[in-house]
Amino acid sequence: MIFKKHQHGAPVCRRVRILAWLSVTGWSLLIAALVVFHYGRPEQEFGILRYFDVEVRHKWYESLLVWYIVLLVCCALISLISLYVNRTRVKDHPHRVWYNLVLLLLISIVMMLGVL
Repeated sequence: MIFKKHQHGAPVCRRVRILAWLSVTGWSLLIAALVVFHYGRPEQEFGILRYFDVEVRHKWYESLLVWYIVLLVCCALISLISLYVNRTRVKDHPHRVWYNLVLLLLISIVMMLGVL
């Protein structure tokens, strides 16, 4: 497994492994949310489409919008849980702050606000 030892040779505690897997899961869910966003958002109306009178969708697909919001809420919850685990774990751990969790939380909140 890739999370076996620190640089100093000390064994990694269980909470650090949980934190790493929660981080990977959260970022994977964010990528899935981006895919859902791509297929569910309203289509852009380009000049060539207007010229040929091609019908464009101006609204979200309702089912994909629900999935998009659910995925973003899951990302935010996973990052909050991860930040809680990060705060309650051993204080003398060399990698104390995981900035990617804060970034994941901010990105998911901003993306949720962008839909509303």
